Amino acid sequence: MKYLSLFFFLFISHSIFAQQKVFPVIQDYGFIIEMPFEVINPDPNLDFKLLAEAYQGQEDKSELYGMLDYFARVINAHAYAGVPDEKFNMAVVLFSGSAYTVLNNEEYNKRFGMDNPNLELFQRFQEAGVDVFVCGQSMMKQNILPENITEGIKIGSSRITISSELMARGYISIF
Repeated sequence: MKYLSLFFFLFISHSIFAQQKVFPVIQDYGFIIEMPFEVINPDPNLDFKLLAEAYQGQEDKSELYGMLDYFARVINAHAYAGVPDEKFNMAVVLFSGSAYTVLNNEEYNKRFGMDNPNLELFQRFQEAGVDVFVCGQSMMKQNILPENITEGIKIGSSRITISSELMARGYISIF
């Protein structure tokens, strides 16, 4: 009986705190875990304008670039917390070592011998209204031409000018 009670307690505890992954906006990326308890959520009446920047490279080019998944999580976290779509804006700026992520499949295959694993997430960002920029200076340093870039990615003259303009427009950096 003692073991049956322990089993029942463990089963109920596990069931109560089972971690259910949800994807409120960006499906299949940037999961959020449902919380079975009360939390403090952001004010849904505020206007959120977030700037997300990534500069580091990633050794394994066959995997989704990790920072992009994190940026999807930022979007999903705000939606899960009750921030309405019309009150949420986000811009992603990729530069330096992360610039390769915006290559179209043809160029990605030439450079890395495989399809670009980031393209589906870029499409989901576009569908969610997220602006994705790549640094033109980084493109020049890495011999990336505009025709090598995935459709929908915006090219700025530099990460410095893209980010400073976004900040002047009221965006705040999430880092």
